[in-house]
Amino acid sequence: MRTDSSKLIQTYKRGHGDKGEDNNDQDPVSKRERVETDEDQDQDQDQDPGTAPVVTDAMATHIQSDPQEQLRPSAAAGAEQREEHELSQQPDSNQYNDLHNPDNSSSDNLHLRPRDNRHIAQCWLNQGTGYTTRSDAAFTRVLTSDALELEYRRRNNEIKTVIHWGQRKLLLSEIEFLTLHGVPGQLVVYAGAAPGTHLEYLSSLFPELYFHAVDPAPFTAKETDHIKLIQGLFTDEMASSYCGQRALFISDIRSADWQRQSDQEVEASVKWDMDAQMRWHLLMQPVRSMLKFRLPWAPGTTEYLDGDLYLPVWGPITTTEARLITAEDPNAKRDYDHTKYERQMFFFNTEQRVWLYDHPVRGEGLDCCYDCRAEVFILADYLLKVKRVSEADCATEVANMSRRISRKIAGGRTLLDDNIDPGVRKRGIQSRQWIGGRPAYEAANPVQYSARDRSRVLPGDNQHRSTQNGRSRNRSNNQDSNRNTSHSRSENSHEHQ
Repeated sequence: MRTDSSKLIQTYKRGHGDKGEDNNDQDPVSKRERVETDEDQDQDQDQDPGTAPVVTDAMATHIQSDPQEQLRPSAAAGAEQREEHELSQQPDSNQYNDLHNPDNSSSDNLHLRPRDNRHIAQCWLNQGTGYTTRSDAAFTRVLTSDALELEYRRRNNEIKTVIHWGQRKLLLSEIEFLTLHGVPGQLVVYAGAAPGTHLEYLSSLFPELYFHAVDPAPFTAKETDHIKLIQGLFTDEMASSYCGQRALFISDIRSADWQRQSDQEVEASVKWDMDAQMRWHLLMQPVRSMLKFRLPWAPGTTEYLDGDLYLPVWGPITTTEARLITAEDPNAKRDYDHTKYERQMFFFNTEQRVWLYDHPVRGEGLDCCYDCRAEVFILADYLLKVKRVSEADCATEVANMSRRISRKIAGGRTLLDDNIDPGVRKRGIQSRQWIGGRPAYEAANPVQYSARDRSRVLPGDNQHRSTQNGRSRNRSNNQDSNRNTSHSRSENSHEHQ
């Protein structure tokens, strides 16, 4: 049965081109008291297929339309009350479990009733925290200079139901980038590509592209006529060797690990990674690059490559990491304000991500949260541009492709499931990508990749958050893990270079 694709087509230009349109008609944002679990420490690689929860093939809840609903009045309690929010105040867990049942609502109407959107259940499961949702904001993929801001606050006492799925996050960012900028016969150079769980599937989606995947960690992917695997560090010399080939460059490197490093060491690692990416980009002079992007915590500005910052999809629950797709001029740079960026990303995670964005797709686990709407948008863009699917068939094909992605990247896990326990995910990463009891990037070059050595390049006044505060924050994270219905933790990944 075909479903209406008009909403997919109508929002295409808005999503990529009308920067900041979702913010222009909004009321000024008040400074609400938030309690945050942890800083952005993304963990992109997920569990082995065998450790994923097994569920039935039940399709996602189909939602009845309903007027916009404010789920929690922001003025219902003062700052002190919100800070003292305890688990005893949380609603009965049955309110959450009911969302698993696909028979709770009708499949004949668009799904804009908030309580039928399970990924935003945190809006009503956290009493007295000021969460609201809305259904009238325009959808966008790009973080613009005029995006709304919200002061960072900890949320360690709150239930969080937005989904973090690292492999899905990576795959969708790659599909989006290659749909926008890939051309037949082009080479894609990928630094930090291990283990390459979905690399063969990605290659099958773009059969006319060629991939060179580089990482010191072992690969689970297999080489093909279109995939070359290079187990080793990505170096300046390697970057220079690709100059003049009009390649695309993807970087997913990461050497920071908040569980093994102090705050100063983490910030030094982030700085090293950001500098390395920019250096390689400038040496390669690619047509475009897609790079990890995260700024220091301390106030100030950073000069970096110019381009568009793409908001994360299925990222960690408190991520401040985006993807930078560089400008047409590979040498163009601009200044980025640290505090503004952090506040904009906090607004995204606590507000924009739990708003409702209408779309016509009925798929397994897909509701109208930001992440689901972004997945629908990215897959529709791919199907229309690359596969030349008709507009009439697009919504149905998006639902089918979304379901196939779940099967390809994690046997048994779907968007109907909660987040994977971070301990399980971490053990899977270590088993596949650590060598001799430490991350592969350290084992391959222990001197250059020593976090403690790199931390010395930062002046003392650049210790953006004190080690004591960082350790206190991590202790809060551990306490919160057992309270979180979704079991989600935003951990730092150490699987890449």
